[in-house]
Amino acid sequence: MSLKHLTLVVTFFSPLIAITVSSDIIQPSAIIVQKGHSVQLPVQKHAIETTFDHLDWLKDSSNFVVSYNVKANTVKKYPPFEERGDFNAGNYSLTLKNIQEEDSGLYTARTSGESEIIIGEYNVTVGTSSRGSTTGSVSLTWIIFLFLSRVMMI
Repeated sequence: MSLKHLTLVVTFFSPLIAITVSSDIIQPSAIIVQKGHSVQLPVQKHAIETTFDHLDWLKDSSNFVVSYNVKANTVKKYPPFEERGDFNAGNYSLTLKNIQEEDSGLYTARTSGESEIIIGEYNVTVGTSSRGSTTGSVSLTWIIFLFLSRVMMI
């Protein structure tokens, strides 16, 4: 997969300035996980496409979960994920085990080196309900909404 780029050309009187902006913007994916279960967060963008020295998985943009030093091939885990977090250096995924309610948040995979690039982002919500599936209730809500919308249009 090759990177797509969007080139913006802006003119100010006589100078011509070209700015290259990556159009491969990662949008956070929503994940709902039941308390006590595990969740794997793979990278959403191939890290191979970029040169980087470090890869960090962060929670809520500021709390380190895992740091990976590519050159030294070392992994550092941070509390509270020292025992409950697994990092796969082969595919850069993060697995959170025995997930708890306080683990809900935005998880970001960020590379650094020549530039900083977001290669994965997940909005993880920990559910506590042991009854039924959230997906099932959302689907039923949509079916009812679509049915009522159709009835009101007649």
